[in-house]
Amino acid sequence: MLVCLALFASVTTLFAAGTINLPQTGQTTSYALGDDGALKIGVAWPNPRFTGNIDQTVTDTLTGLVWPKDASTPTVNGCTGGTKTWQAALDYVACLNSAVYLGYTDWRLPNINELQSITTAEQADPVTWLNLQSFTNVKSCDYWSSTTYA
Repeated sequence: MLVCLALFASVTTLFAAGTINLPQTGQTTSYALGDDGALKIGVAWPNPRFTGNIDQTVTDTLTGLVWPKDASTPTVNGCTGGTKTWQAALDYVACLNSAVYLGYTDWRLPNINELQSITTAEQADPVTWLNLQSFTNVKSCDYWSSTTYA
């Protein structure tokens, strides 16, 4: 599998253990009785959903996750960017942590739910939408997550 980028996240907000509420999917049009557009179950999205930060990160105001603004895998501080296998993506993130990339040492590949949470079902073109939400260099590619067999 060829993956053109490895989007990664940093957990900067501490969450209490226990039950969490899932976010709404973002679907607002109903196509069938009982679908997401009709029910709109879940936590409402804050506005704005994403906040661009001065340190070149983007904070997801719904989940508290911090993402790098540049969604590509740049070569920085001795960490070689570019296309990655899954293991190479894990190694790249470990290198970024050693290099204190953007001031953080807790970067990791997001799990599949976290990765899916940054998109919305209401947008026909999630790449363009994400690039308008403070992110840069988001491409239409496969993305790695930490979830195996996702």
